[in-house]
Amino acid sequence: MVKAAKSYQQKYEKIMGESSEDELWSDIERDIAEFKKKVEFGKADGYFWNMYFNLLRSNRLMFAGINKAFITGDTAYMLNGIYQENRFNCIYGNRANSGGAQTINFIEVVIAYSCNDYKLLEKIMPFEAGPASSGYSAPYYNMVYAMTYHDDEEGKKAQAELSTFMEKKRTQFDLKLAKFFYDLYQKDVDGVNRGLQELCDLMGKCKWINEHIYGLDKDIQTLGKMVAIFIHGLYHIAMKFLEDSPLLDKIKMPEHKSFIKEYEEFNIEKNFPEPHNLINFDPIAKFINLSIKTEMIPEVSFSKSGRMYVNDGKRFEKMLFDNLQKSKALPFELKEEKYKLPAVYKEFICKYDGLSLENGCTFYPLEELDAMNKDLQVNIYQPDTVAIGNDGGDLVFLMKQEKETKTVYLVDAGDYDLESPYQIIPDFNKWMEKGFEIEDIDGEDVRGVDYGDLYLIKMPKEGVKGLVTIKRAFNLEMSTGELLQKSKSLPTKLLSNITSSKANIIAEKIGMPGLFEIR
Repeated sequence: MVKAAKSYQQKYEKIMGESSEDELWSDIERDIAEFKKKVEFGKADGYFWNMYFNLLRSNRLMFAGINKAFITGDTAYMLNGIYQENRFNCIYGNRANSGGAQTINFIEVVIAYSCNDYKLLEKIMPFEAGPASSGYSAPYYNMVYAMTYHDDEEGKKAQAELSTFMEKKRTQFDLKLAKFFYDLYQKDVDGVNRGLQELCDLMGKCKWINEHIYGLDKDIQTLGKMVAIFIHGLYHIAMKFLEDSPLLDKIKMPEHKSFIKEYEEFNIEKNFPEPHNLINFDPIAKFINLSIKTEMIPEVSFSKSGRMYVNDGKRFEKMLFDNLQKSKALPFELKEEKYKLPAVYKEFICKYDGLSLENGCTFYPLEELDAMNKDLQVNIYQPDTVAIGNDGGDLVFLMKQEKETKTVYLVDAGDYDLESPYQIIPDFNKWMEKGFEIEDIDGEDVRGVDYGDLYLIKMPKEGVKGLVTIKRAFNLEMSTGELLQKSKSLPTKLLSNITSSKANIIAEKIGMPGLFEIR
């Protein structure tokens, strides 16, 4: 463990920073202050989830728990970090993923096993919902369902599904995972041990699981791959399924640097103990901790969509808020949204809540959205749309009130006709990446925005950690060492061919305004 601990700590400090836990507290305190302000204005709903988003950013709770376990030698910190992270993640994911397949929680189920969170299983894989009828991971999900609830009939069906699954062309990892569950149900201990070892060896190459747990950031993925949380979950599933069998003692831990044996020795010695919160948020906001208590978390529910059952995220969200309000811990009531905002714009408004750019473009804050739409009479002339901003001149930005839409219509303020707009922006996020440029039919920017070179003119207060953040945010093609060397002689050029609007958006996003210039 000493070698693994040292390697992890070095990587953790490089990516997350030595004061990562302090920054987590600082972020949450800032979010709570903003949230309380919004409560006063009756505009708090979105900010509740903004706090969740920041809690989950970069898996800080999980990584902090693992790091503390390595520093102290007490692997209870690892158990609690995984537990608290997974519960927050399950709540955020289940309220956001309306329409997702019934198997949407498969990875969270395995992670729940990794931290002995058996109570969560009844919420995110409820017995009453039965096995899944569709979804790529359905054979895996259904076998875990059968083993969790000791349902032999469903176990035999899942075994047949796994056999069919393995007959098709799959990745090596996916085939080995299917074989592991098949062998476990057969109580083939040699197959289980072989499967755990092979899966541990292949875990780093499994994109769909790693991206689900750690996101797309390569540095965060690298840190995540140093501790095979998913494999620990599989090991716990095997131990739980065979707990009353004489075969239990024959299950072996895989030999791999990412599989933390000391963590499992702790679990075995303590009889796989119940986890607890790593960080207590009660001093600043009782409802944050309260929201992940078992009695507060609703069971996931599903609605029929054609021949499939899909996740009913809106119902999950409402039930959670109802539970919190009954506890009198939540200081506002959940109201019906006046506008059905597109998902891409909801994400944007949660991060920025209004934005004014040098090119004249303005995006309305949440508290002004209704007033601006009434002033512009959008509800009269285009009631199925919502105005999200304007160009500072004669153009208004409209989006249809549809969850999945990404299209933005730039229309004249005196004519809201969507059939003949000034311009159609196909993808809001790609438009944002370009700094919200508005082009004429010849492709030239009519806002007068010029491209230039990005210069770093001030050193970030976070030092090297801040430079790493800048490197990732601007996607700089240089090593951290090279960037550190360049930062010793300011101002220094970082990037060519970028607009000031795009640079400003990125700088605001990472909390570093005033550190850059476009020349």
